[in-house]
Amino acid sequence: MSVAKELKRKRAELLGEVEDLVLRIKANNKQASAINQLIAIYDPAHKQSLTLRMEHKQSRQAIPIPPKLKQLQQERSNP
Repeated sequence: MSVAKELKRKRAELLGEVEDLVLRIKANNKQASAINQLIAIYDPAHKQSLTLRMEHKQSRQAIPIPPKLKQLQQERSNP
């Protein structure tokens, strides 16, 4: 196998792992959100502290995805 083919294979493998991890993160976030709602039922103070943490998290999420990563994701979805 040529070096270029091996590198492309490895790159595709890594991008596949990235996609899997993104899906796992989304699923974990949904589960955490559901748990937070349940906690708020039993501990109303938890909802207030959660709101403050979410506002801080959203300000950090304003950082855009690097263009190179977007390009790699597009290449992966359009082989």
